[in-house]
Amino acid sequence: MKKITLLVALLVASLTTNAQFLIDEDWDDINTLVDYFAFNVSDDSVGSWFQGNPEVFPAYDGEPNSYLAANFALTSAPGRIIDLWGVTPILDYKNGDIFSFYTRTIEESTFPDRLEIRLDPDGSGIFPTSGDPGSYTNLLLSINPDLELGGYPEEWTLQTVTISGLPAGTTSTRVAFRYWVTDAGLGATNSNYIGIDRLVVESVVLSVEEQSFEGFEHYVTNNLLHLSANTTMEKVTLYNILGQQVVSQKLTSNNETISLSELQSGIYIAKVSIDGARSSFKIVKK
Repeated sequence: MKKITLLVALLVASLTTNAQFLIDEDWDDINTLVDYFAFNVSDDSVGSWFQGNPEVFPAYDGEPNSYLAANFALTSAPGRIIDLWGVTPILDYKNGDIFSFYTRTIEESTFPDRLEIRLDPDGSGIFPTSGDPGSYTNLLLSINPDLELGGYPEEWTLQTVTISGLPAGTTSTRVAFRYWVTDAGLGATNSNYIGIDRLVVESVVLSVEEQSFEGFEHYVTNNLLHLSANTTMEKVTLYNILGQQVVSQKLTSNNETISLSELQSGIYIAKVSIDGARSSFKIVKK
């Protein structure tokens, strides 16, 4: 096990943010993975993900073969499409959670590779088929999207993805790796060999203030300040640039409008209270 790396990661996280580790996968033995799924929906599909080959390159850390790998031999004919999916376990995700991993290809590779990270935004769990991503419609990251020569990292490189596109609160869903290469296979222009190592999923723990204001939005139109939140708002106060209070209004719902018609054009600071927590933001009255 890669205990040293995990201890360092835990220490860094404790110094920078409040986070709960949901996954820390080092790929010691891919045959023992629980609740992961693999789908090879390539043209003339052959094989799947396999244990890393240290003779090609060693793992990021730990045992030399302790990484996830894929290569050009996923289709039996040259010039076809490789479309291999690796779907991670179902977790309770929320916007702002962190999905990170290391990846690389062979040094001085002459056959471009591509990798996507995709999210099932509503947790419907429709797995991909040939030419169809299923419910994994939210593209979070594309490494070397245009299949450029030298566009895929040739040494272990950290990739960090912030989960986004989910509804407010938590959603039970999955994230997928997609090794997707066109004009691929033995003797074709693209596809070589990639490795994936040290997958970490962190659930960021929101402070009381952040929880209260999750989903909060505001905008100004036609001399009206529009406010919306997931829960009932309590109060809004506006101050001019001199720090003088110009508006103070009690709020009683999660959708409110405040008239700005009596205010002069300019910049104002608004303070909103929700569940005893406060947030400030700048507005412009034209």
